[in-house]
Amino acid sequence: MASCRTLVARQWSLFCPGHGAVIDAPNARLDWLIAHRMGREAEIRAALEHGPANAAALARMIYKDTPSALLPAAERNVLAHLIDLYQRDVVRTDVIKADAEFALSPT
Repeated sequence: MASCRTLVARQWSLFCPGHGAVIDAPNARLDWLIAHRMGREAEIRAALEHGPANAAALARMIYKDTPSALLPAAERNVLAHLIDLYQRDVVRTDVIKADAEFALSPT
């Protein structure tokens, strides 16, 4: 998110990624990406309102239509969000590890 926000602060005309197609509307793509990630964060927070969970359980709740072969990648994405949320004191855990259980921090 920090990288996206740094990039979106400038007006780009073209992104040439290391793989994939050229992005000819980079600021629109960055806006979409930031909104998508914020939406995913909201889904994680909403799921945690039902009680503590680990990244694997959250991924299964959130990525309902994702093929099971792709769930490990989804779990890593959720864990990255959880680590960010932990660093911002939004969630708490005893230890950060792949199977750690996270809960919303008291408000």
